[in-house]
Amino acid sequence: MQSLRGQDAPFSFRYAAPEAAIEALGLTLGRTKADRAVQAGVIAAAAIEHDGDGRWISYSRSHDWWAAGRYEGTPVTMRRVINAVEGLAKAGLVESFVQMPGAHLLSNEAERVQSAFRAWPALTNRLGDLRLDPVKRPPVVMKDENGNRIAFPRTERAARVIREVEDVNQWLKTFDVRVDPKADPANWKRTAYHLHGRKVRKDGSETWACTVPTAAAQVVRIFGRGRLDRHGRLYGWWQGLPKDRRGELLINGEILVEEDFSALHPTLLYAMRGIRLDFDPYDAWGFPRQYGKWALNIAVNADGGLKGAVDALMAKPDWTESRTYTRKLVDEVAKRNEPIREFLGSDAGVRLMGIDSRMALDVLKACRKADIPALPVHDSFMPPASKAGQVRAIMGEVLDRTRVTISPRTSVSSTLPFLHNAPLADPSLPSLPVEVSGPAMVAAPAPPVSTPSPAPASSISDPRTPAVALTRTLAPAPLQAPYAVSIAEPRISTRNLAPAVLTVPWASQGGSTEPRIVVSESGLLTSSWEARAAPSTSSPFPDPLTLSPTLPDLRCALRLDMTDSHPAVVAIPNPHPCRIYDLDGTEVRGLPVMLRPMAEALIAQGHDPYTRPTAPPLKVAPGLPSGIVPRGA
Repeated sequence: MQSLRGQDAPFSFRYAAPEAAIEALGLTLGRTKADRAVQAGVIAAAAIEHDGDGRWISYSRSHDWWAAGRYEGTPVTMRRVINAVEGLAKAGLVESFVQMPGAHLLSNEAERVQSAFRAWPALTNRLGDLRLDPVKRPPVVMKDENGNRIAFPRTERAARVIREVEDVNQWLKTFDVRVDPKADPANWKRTAYHLHGRKVRKDGSETWACTVPTAAAQVVRIFGRGRLDRHGRLYGWWQGLPKDRRGELLINGEILVEEDFSALHPTLLYAMRGIRLDFDPYDAWGFPRQYGKWALNIAVNADGGLKGAVDALMAKPDWTESRTYTRKLVDEVAKRNEPIREFLGSDAGVRLMGIDSRMALDVLKACRKADIPALPVHDSFMPPASKAGQVRAIMGEVLDRTRVTISPRTSVSSTLPFLHNAPLADPSLPSLPVEVSGPAMVAAPAPPVSTPSPAPASSISDPRTPAVALTRTLAPAPLQAPYAVSIAEPRISTRNLAPAVLTVPWASQGGSTEPRIVVSESGLLTSSWEARAAPSTSSPFPDPLTLSPTLPDLRCALRLDMTDSHPAVVAIPNPHPCRIYDLDGTEVRGLPVMLRPMAEALIAQGHDPYTRPTAPPLKVAPGLPSGIVPRGA
């Protein structure tokens, strides 16, 4: 029994044999209805596991283990399970293993196993054609630190969680989920209770995964660590199949496709740092991308810092690299993702699962409202192929709302989320924002290119403003194939009759002062909601005609308001802050939509409303000459 640990199936009260099956096995019926129910449940568990992988079914004989209320709401108790197992073992129908007391304290971890049983062929032979009936499962399960089931909390919040999953199951029951009749029979096997799907590994070897399909589609939500904000993902029987086999399922007669978020957990971690992820976090220099993906995801879920991440990756069953190679890989991934380095080896994965499980429920609710059938697979979804585009759009909306909830700074409504199956962007179009110069500029300049010589330009007309010809610099980095990239375009609003001013170029590495974009018609001003960047590190009022090498190498937009007497250049943050500073240094708080007009009025007077004055002017009582300072000031 040394090989039992990690290879057993814990006893679950999911199926029950009829009382006729108990009699057919020659067993004595239990004294009470609850005794007979547990007896039937043990028989069904042994028979169904024998029909599947044939694993041992573990249970505990410790009173402390059962005191946690692991089978709350069912007739299952320690004494009833022990009596049922011993009765089957005495009749020669199951093979039983009884662990000695205190095994959980043994120094050898491999010996820390529970008591277990499994069916002999005689049990299934005697049952014959008798069918085992499913027992109604609770829609939500709570587990402890060790993964053992515990009592679910009885609070109003917990009740809402249960009702939410029950509503989803009521909707899933309307789906007709089955295997495509045109699928290759060599990839599928069907036994009395299990559906087996063939999985072919990259090395050419194959394995078979099996699952127990239910009469109607349903999910169970499983929380961990004894908390409602840990884990919480949805599980259905279709998740036990390999991904290739899931693609051969039909839902209401239509073939399924699987839509998945790309780098979802790194995206959420970057959002926690107020950063919008716009690159591939798995692309570690000098290592295969798949290795980078494994390293980053395992590091996020591991504990014990980067050393714990290395240990967890070394423990991966199919990992064959040396520890030195693994350590260099983890270090390179950490360097690549420096803003979220502190999350690596911090056991953050279980909290991120709590977030993506909430996102999954939001996606399913939106699909139900749009009358789109979809099956959840952790943080991905399986809709009919004809509805894949609509589901991608729903996933994008949910992701953007989640990012805004985590950090409003990461919201850009014009940017699509990163989805695995999103259509590729046209490589002939630029992937960077466009810089516009005009009489009163609101530009969204691109970061400087790496080469000092200007790239060739292509003249493209903006379809929203056909009268204005825009010249774009086509020198972006190569587009990543699995991602959808959107382009921030300037929006043109009302004309401005102010005289034209010279273009303020971005300080490039080559020192070129030529503007990247030229508007062919003067007197145009972009709208007030145009994206603006973080404040510049230069002087609050720089000379607009002088290049400033201290400008940050970040995407931003400079606002230039020209008046007759007070020219000013002010960097307006995006999103607009919730506080500004008046002429006398007084702090003004409010909603961004209210503060924006006030800030623009102060900018027109030559004042920077986003920087607190270092020495605010002294307040003088009304009526006093300006040279008289009040006593005590």
